[in-house]
Amino acid sequence: MRRFWIGFSIVAGLATGALAQATPGWQVPPNPLLPGRSLALLQETEEAGETAVESPGPSNSRYVLPVLMSAVVPGMGEIVTGHWLRGLPFVAVDIATWVLYAHYETEGRDWRSTYEAFADAHWRYTGDTNGNGNIDVDETPGWQENLRDYYDGQYGLNYDYWDPSSPYNCTCPYIPKEEDKQHYYENIGKYLYYYPGWDDWEWNGDPATSDSRSRRLEYGEMRQESNTNFDNATNMIVVAMATRLASMVQTVLLMRNDTRNVELRPMRFSGRGAGLRIAYRY
Repeated sequence: MRRFWIGFSIVAGLATGALAQATPGWQVPPNPLLPGRSLALLQETEEAGETAVESPGPSNSRYVLPVLMSAVVPGMGEIVTGHWLRGLPFVAVDIATWVLYAHYETEGRDWRSTYEAFADAHWRYTGDTNGNGNIDVDETPGWQENLRDYYDGQYGLNYDYWDPSSPYNCTCPYIPKEEDKQHYYENIGKYLYYYPGWDDWEWNGDPATSDSRSRRLEYGEMRQESNTNFDNATNMIVVAMATRLASMVQTVLLMRNDTRNVELRPMRFSGRGAGLRIAYRY
């Protein structure tokens, strides 16, 4: 609990008031410790037989700042209201959460750059790198050539991918890298009709199982690593939101359990008499 104490000593006021009653004709001097009519108000209260001062009820507005602080940095609402042991674990968890988020996000981006470079090196739209319309001795057939040679309709409609009347000579929904990088890099490693584009693709006589020897699978593992790290980064954001919500709820509950009213309490001074102290706790 965080307490704000404001002490007002009225020792001199009580002492001078008692002296005025015991000594006829003695005037009460101004009391520098009690501004204005404080002494007179005290005397009126005593004459009326009042012994306590009512405290104002709690205001919901006092929750606003601590709760907002918990929403920004979980644990800060607890700390500013005096609950250090409840707030520090939230702060520690939040720091760890964002450190892990940065780590996973960086790893995801690094793996994405790695698999994109790998695909650019080993998946080819066409093997005609010389641009003369033919596959020369020093060139390896690419996706277009392999579709034409092996998926030209001779195995039925299910594998009739080659179609010169279709965009990109394929009945499949080919998306160039220039139009949509995300789907391009996803598709070339995922769908059968893109397998012939890998430079180690082999025809085994079966259009359903002909595949890359190893590079497509290696590429898939790289993509999986990237996606796993991005998923972990997303999970860290979920954790960050959850800790903020939990901290906000805890801040409100802790403040409700605190003593919230303003109180006037008696206090004694050694050798100087008695006084009053105003205490406000939130």
